Amino acid sequence: MAWAIDNDTVGVACIREFKGGYRHQNWYSVSEIESREHIQEEEEEEEEEEEEEEEEEEEEEEEEEEEEEEEEEEEEEEEEEEEEEEEEEEEEEEEEEEEEEGGGRGRRRRRKRKEEEEEGGGRGRRRRGGGGGA
Repeated sequence: MAWAIDNDTVGVACIREFKGGYRHQNWYSVSEIESREHIQEEEEEEEEEEEEEEEEEEEEEEEEEEEEEEEEEEEEEEEEEEEEEEEEEEEEEEEEEEEEEGGGRGRRRRRKRKEEEEEGGGRGRRRRGGGGGA
């Protein structure tokens, strides 16, 4: 929107607007033009604020989704650890039963597992210790 002040008429200005491919030339008072500009500025500010609010909401939603994913991963890891601990306990119970029955297999298994743990292997020890997140 371009406007020019008419020198012959004080306080009146011409606005040349292009609407639908046609040029319209209208005369308005300067105060009316200023109020139009003020309204236009307010509308632009409102649009910017709405856009910022939408961006903030999107960021919050993304953060919530990430937190939910992290919680799910932690729960899965805890479940896996519990399962591994249960397996270890079952194996230990089996070894103790075999040992009580008089078989030497329990000692051999225990010795073998200790050796694996010393080497860094060992059942149920693979996934522990890490778990660091972002």
